[in-house]
Amino acid sequence: MDYLVINDDPPQNLAGRFGKRRPRIDFEFVYVVRGRRPRFHIEAKRLYRSDSVNEYFGSGGLEMFLEGAYSAEWPSAGMLGYVQSDDCAVWLSRLADGLKARSTFLRVLKSSPEWESAKWSGDGLDDVRISLHNRSDKELGSIAIHHLLLRFN
Repeated sequence: MDYLVINDDPPQNLAGRFGKRRPRIDFEFVYVVRGRRPRFHIEAKRLYRSDSVNEYFGSGGLEMFLEGAYSAEWPSAGMLGYVQSDDCAVWLSRLADGLKARSTFLRVLKSSPEWESAKWSGDGLDDVRISLHNRSDKELGSIAIHHLLLRFN
């Protein structure tokens, strides 16, 4: 039987950061198998005011994946947006514009579409997007970020 464990707010191991100084990812999905256990990390941000796009892409959001603080060992991760004003379509547009404006800073891969549909269909997951990024440390390789918005208003 396969097992999936979901951890809330687990600390991440980083060189030179110990105890309470370690960064904490919002959600960690762990596939419990023998040997190395694959993990999928998700950082969540509220989308409710004009500076929410900056927080989503900034130093406490997507940038944590690009700097290797989150998911350094894994090729993909997720960003979860809690939509608390307007609707998901409005925020998808704002995030697409924000990603395009920051594409150089966020190291979006030139060979891929900046805001590609994940092509998930049904159950309200039609608007999931994927962006591909290089990380600051070339040895970590690139990372695929899955963007999912959930409506909470």
